[in-house]
Amino acid sequence: MPVKIGDKDVAKLYLGEQLLSSVRIGNVQVSAGGGGPVPLPGQFNFKTSQFSKTKPALARVAGGTGRGKFVCVGDSTTFGEGSGTGGNGRVGCMPKGWPAKLAAALTGLGNPAINENKVGSSGITTTTVTITENRNSVKPGFNPASSGWILSTSTTAGGVLFTNTTDTTSVLSYAPTVQITKFELIELTISTGGSITYNVDGGAETVLDQSGASSIRRTIIDCGAKGLHTLNIKRVSGNAFVIGVRAWDDTTPAIDIWNLGNCVSQTSDWIGTANPWSALNAVTNHCADADLVFIDLTINNALLSPSSYNTTYPTQMQSIINAAKAGGADVLLMTGNPSRVDIIADSVQQQFRQALRTLATTNDLPMIDQYDKYTDWVTLNALGWMFNANHPNELQYTDLGTFLASSLKAWAV
Repeated sequence: MPVKIGDKDVAKLYLGEQLLSSVRIGNVQVSAGGGGPVPLPGQFNFKTSQFSKTKPALARVAGGTGRGKFVCVGDSTTFGEGSGTGGNGRVGCMPKGWPAKLAAALTGLGNPAINENKVGSSGITTTTVTITENRNSVKPGFNPASSGWILSTSTTAGGVLFTNTTDTTSVLSYAPTVQITKFELIELTISTGGSITYNVDGGAETVLDQSGASSIRRTIIDCGAKGLHTLNIKRVSGNAFVIGVRAWDDTTPAIDIWNLGNCVSQTSDWIGTANPWSALNAVTNHCADADLVFIDLTINNALLSPSSYNTTYPTQMQSIINAAKAGGADVLLMTGNPSRVDIIADSVQQQFRQALRTLATTNDLPMIDQYDKYTDWVTLNALGWMFNANHPNELQYTDLGTFLASSLKAWAV
């Protein structure tokens, strides 16, 4: 593509009498000879042909003619751990993780995006991200009341389910901090299910019977006039379950960026198929109408299953890639950020990095290589960007989200 300088399109750029092969303008490296973008450090195997759904999604939103959907599959570094408060940096972390920072960066680049959703508990067990942490608002505005609503032992994409089997007065509520017009309630039906009710802003109750054949069910709820609204959910009878909620303003086209980050998760935690809401089936379901899916799963395999890099890791990652692509979405792979080498040996980190590069090549997928971009944990920590041995703080998430946004703007053309 030509390089625009002022109001001039320049097909070729020279330094003295030497023709330049490429030039960097802001965060974009472009071919000076009109050959398209050139990969920057951190952009592995990037091609413009890999963004066939992302490109029209960005164009729809920029032009105000429609919406887009990006889904972020990953571990605690997708969830945003380390950017919040508390000993583990989880409380209030989701609006500071890279999916939220990606939304802000895209908005700044002319493609409005929002990150108003909470899907699952964000932990693979009842102890990895506890019900107390959810009540303390790992996602501000989302609150399962202090009795009744607890965590299920059943895992889905984004963590375990929220359940209530005893109490009819406890409210599970979601009050987004932005003005909206719609909610989407994501829950399930199951043969042993009971029933729930929902209302908006304390208004009329609507009953949902959760008994029946096993399925993920989605209910779109109209809030009326654009404003600050609250969705309230209660158990009526039997076994009640909630997977999650999202919110948006349907009067303003934007990209919905879903955060399915799941603390402590390895690839093995994402391949369950026993029920429609099991992790791999849920990935297929959530990604069926997506334009782009990010997959960020290396750190916990390296930490907890270091020998899996050439055994189960490639096959399980391939299953997750296939599920993400099943509805036609583009897929972008990501390594996690570099970890401290006394926690995960550098040799192990590099084995998983290479395994992911191989998957990117064989599947012809773009990949964000955070080792190529950031080098190592020592470099990141010297910048003041690390919370602990494995998790970044808000500064690094901001840099990564901005890099992701500029990468999409450069390559989805």
